[in-house]
Amino acid sequence: MLYEITKIIEEFLTSQIAFTKRMSFTKLHILSLLFVVFITLGCEVPQEKNQVEFSRRYLCDAEIFDEVSWSFMETTGQSVHFQNVDTRSREIAWSGEFSAELTPLRPYGFTVIIDSVMPDDYLQISAMILTENSTGFLVVDGGEELYFTSKEIVMRDDSGWEKIQLECFIPPNFMKDSIKVYAWLSGSGRMFVDDFEVNHRRTREFPLFDSIPGLQLFADEQSLHQLTDRRLSAFSTGVLENHDEDFSPVILFDGDNFMDARFRLKGDLVDHIQGPKWSFRIKLRDGFSWQNMLTFSIHTPIARDFLNEWVAHKIFEDEDILTTRYGFVPVMLNGKSLGIYAWEEHFEKQLIENRNRREGPIIRFDETFFWRRVIEANLTGKSWNVNYFSSSKITPFKSGSILADSLKWNQMVDGANLLEQFRASSMPVDRIFDLDKLARYYALVDLTRARHGFVWHNMRFYFNPITCLLEPIAFDGYIEGGVYQRFGSPVIGLTDPLEINGSEPQDLMLFQVFSNDLFNKKYLGYLIQYSDEKFVNQLINRLMPEIDSLSGLIRQEFPSYHYDNSFLGTNAHFIREHISQISENIGKLGFAFNGHLENPKERSFSKEVNDALITGLVHAYVKPDERIIQVENFHSDTIYINGYKQELSTLSLFDDQVILEGSSGKGILREISLPSDMPDSIQFEAGGISYFIAINPWPRPGGLSSRQVSENSSLIPDWQVNGDTLLIEGVFKLDKDVFIPSGYKVIFASGSELDLTGGSGFFSSSPVYMKGIPDKPVKVYSSDRTSHGFNVFQAEERSVIQNTIFEGLGNIRRGGWQTPSAITFYESDVEFNSCSFIGNHQCDDALNIVRSDFLVDGCLFENTFADAFDSDYCTGIVRDSRFNNAGNDAIDFSGSRVLIEKCTMTDISDKAISGGENSFLDVRECTVQGAIIGIASKDLSLVKVDEIEINKAVYGLVSFIKKPEYGPARIIVDNLRLRDTHIYHKLEIGSDLTVNGRLIKGTEKNLALRLYQ
Repeated sequence: MLYEITKIIEEFLTSQIAFTKRMSFTKLHILSLLFVVFITLGCEVPQEKNQVEFSRRYLCDAEIFDEVSWSFMETTGQSVHFQNVDTRSREIAWSGEFSAELTPLRPYGFTVIIDSVMPDDYLQISAMILTENSTGFLVVDGGEELYFTSKEIVMRDDSGWEKIQLECFIPPNFMKDSIKVYAWLSGSGRMFVDDFEVNHRRTREFPLFDSIPGLQLFADEQSLHQLTDRRLSAFSTGVLENHDEDFSPVILFDGDNFMDARFRLKGDLVDHIQGPKWSFRIKLRDGFSWQNMLTFSIHTPIARDFLNEWVAHKIFEDEDILTTRYGFVPVMLNGKSLGIYAWEEHFEKQLIENRNRREGPIIRFDETFFWRRVIEANLTGKSWNVNYFSSSKITPFKSGSILADSLKWNQMVDGANLLEQFRASSMPVDRIFDLDKLARYYALVDLTRARHGFVWHNMRFYFNPITCLLEPIAFDGYIEGGVYQRFGSPVIGLTDPLEINGSEPQDLMLFQVFSNDLFNKKYLGYLIQYSDEKFVNQLINRLMPEIDSLSGLIRQEFPSYHYDNSFLGTNAHFIREHISQISENIGKLGFAFNGHLENPKERSFSKEVNDALITGLVHAYVKPDERIIQVENFHSDTIYINGYKQELSTLSLFDDQVILEGSSGKGILREISLPSDMPDSIQFEAGGISYFIAINPWPRPGGLSSRQVSENSSLIPDWQVNGDTLLIEGVFKLDKDVFIPSGYKVIFASGSELDLTGGSGFFSSSPVYMKGIPDKPVKVYSSDRTSHGFNVFQAEERSVIQNTIFEGLGNIRRGGWQTPSAITFYESDVEFNSCSFIGNHQCDDALNIVRSDFLVDGCLFENTFADAFDSDYCTGIVRDSRFNNAGNDAIDFSGSRVLIEKCTMTDISDKAISGGENSFLDVRECTVQGAIIGIASKDLSLVKVDEIEINKAVYGLVSFIKKPEYGPARIIVDNLRLRDTHIYHKLEIGSDLTVNGRLIKGTEKNLALRLYQ
């Protein structure tokens, strides 16, 4: 094994020409890691051996007691004494004649002192119990510094006896040399306890897994020392605070490839870093990916209730709700097994793109201040009554890349505005969220009872740049031990409306959805659908092979684990049985919520705040275009703004202090104009003490989103409406946006014209039927070339467009609401017959179809600014169409399954046909006449071609990786004709090309960099 790993590392190092440039490690660092591999795989470490050899087992069955010490004797004869002899009973026993009978007057049994305890020791305690109207616990008690309880049942027999178990690790900062262990009765009945057993070891040994590929981590002493220091700090405060600078170098090996990465501890509370099995956040360096991810976390399966979390993720994924990818993998650290881990994708663009969405920011309520309050409470013993929810900032993931990109910055600003509207209940939820996905999410949380994701600081949201709306991201549904009891009812729609009056704002926020009639209709419909017995049975039957396989894997480390096959069925049955009550109750919840808005609950917070907390109650933002800083006070006391400064400059004082009164819940806001460039921070005074806080480089959230601004100023044209039919007939020149809601059929009569001027756009959530004829086509154009496009979003029926000319149109360009195309169909199936797309203005695509099924037949794309036709995550057919003079690609499809036949591409400035991001393109009888690249396949795509002629191309066929989280691509070609083409093919290592049955493997390196320079 040592020789194999060493040879792999040597081959890896020698095969990478630019290794030292690509990797963050120095030569010395690499050698130190190689030394770690030699040590961990080649020999045993004496200290670890001694830890393993320390193993003590104590057993007491109440059969023998010592009259002198008045205690039970240890069964195997060791000099350990168990107390509570007065509980001894002959009434019933699991083994032998005696057991311990615990009652409310004698609630403790088998108390024993365990000595020679050291930090990070492993304890496993078990006992057989028989209960009557009570609950039994096992307890490990080390005083104020240590207290564990467990009622976990690992075995049950037909007579009612149960075996309960407690496993724990002594905290690393525990300095006492002994602890107390005992059984405890909770309840008014009785409990019989027998065969009380304590296992005490220096460490826990984890199984080795040979059945599936694992993940090996190699870290040097310096990296491990940094993790250890951070872990000790977390145990001293009770909270694991994480920072970017905590990441340390690590090498990953998955059985095939070594990967350069960084890692740190992961989690909020210390349950993630108990014993040797720590949770990690892992970031791979550029050029590396694992399971198609660049950043991911690993944690013990216990933390999310084993397979319940995995099953919930599968269900959310099936129902098109955004969720992190989730799985299980054995993990080793420096050659030592850490057992089975759950892995989970982090919140990066790969999460979004893997779920067939366009990249957009992921935002959240920042929980930093919440956990700082917990730390201060732990350190000082005070609860610190501060407004931690309302004062929580709204922040994006990957803030660095967002601040460096103006489009992403605008998207983040729009997303933050929407999320603040949700927190403040200042806008109907159908103008904040994609309502259909929100209703599905709520209904699925009820089915799976994944309630922990409803906790405000666990909530994550995706800003969809096409719809300019938020979507929820399902995440962190369970806690150790199972379902998180969030509300009084297992279904949120059955919550007692009286609970709203006493709800905290973070809980109240969740109920505002029920004040929206459209949400209620959708939510109820999805509850009926998801609770249907057939739906649940089919779901379980489909997942059961994987559940059985993963259960077996988990049981290698957790022998008592069994997935509850009835869990979802029981939940669904409850919903079915109460659907009429839910239907009635959600209306009451909406009424109660509206009543609370009119008469909000009075709240008060303490003015006494220590230095570590006060800076979390005051925020500063910037309006960069107006040279204005916005300061918001959530502190209960008055604050005084003294001045501002840039990083390397001195403090600039205001002529007069700016005063912000104390807050009683809602933030107190002041805007301050500045005469010079924007500062980095401001100074404020509270209680006679001065503080500096950084200025957030974006405006204070809470304003209107770009879409809401457009909707509020839109035009209602004088078009004919008859029932659900909206008829557009004639010639219309518009200078304001038109928004058509769902529920209509929008018909353009033959010969009709729509001239979009003055920056106006056409937006419809209803299907459109454009009934042009050859001599009377429908025309949509922009005479002043300022339009914001023709857009159809989430229409419920298939649009049919024939004999229509789209000319001179532009894309949506409004703050964070920007699309790349002049004509956009999003989640709206469509057919284009004999249509023309001509001369789109200053935008990436003439036509962009997203998450839809389409037919493009007999169409012309001509003189397009960049790409002619871009399809993302679609199925469809492109037939008998012409692409002339495209400024970039003629056809660029990502994540799509499309048939392309009998098409011609002429004078294409980049790729004639491009398939990316796991696309399958079936190309037949096509001709390329002038292009940089004839056919391109990238990122796990397969382009299959039968009968194609490529003339006057620089590259005929190329296949490569552009995004490392995907993988190699393929092209299969039969009946290929190349003429006047400079280079036949370019294929990256791992990608390949098959021509008339002959396989050609790639030999090029870093091909994407060369093609996209």
